Amino acid sequence: MRAAMSFYGEEVMNVMKTTVHSQDVAEQRQYKRAQVVLSGCLINEIETLDCAVIDLSITGARVCLDGAPEGKEVVKLRLARSTDLDVEVVWQEDGVWGLRFTDDPRDVANVLDGLLPEECLDATSVVRNLKEV
Repeated sequence: MRAAMSFYGEEVMNVMKTTVHSQDVAEQRQYKRAQVVLSGCLINEIETLDCAVIDLSITGARVCLDGAPEGKEVVKLRLARSTDLDVEVVWQEDGVWGLRFTDDPRDVANVLDGLLPEECLDATSVVRNLKEV
């Protein structure tokens, strides 16, 4: 486990130094993301893999993962406080995965209360924009 955490620490620092998403994409977001460093697990029907959560919002997360799950898809992200959130993989590149939460942003905001700054928990703008589409 210490070797894995050493890997994650190094990998997290490398990822946080680079910009995975362009500035244009960040400006289009209707919600705020917070840079975090949390332990987590990606869970599917076959296995549970440790990961480091490096950014988090009420609609998704970015995680560092050493390897890839054997199962067909990742179905849950377990955060440090044993909180499970249903997810779908949006993208993956060089050990970094972008995850989208499949639950309503208001419900996720309630779950993440205490883990995210207050300005990241406002789901009303996200919900309003989803209804307009």
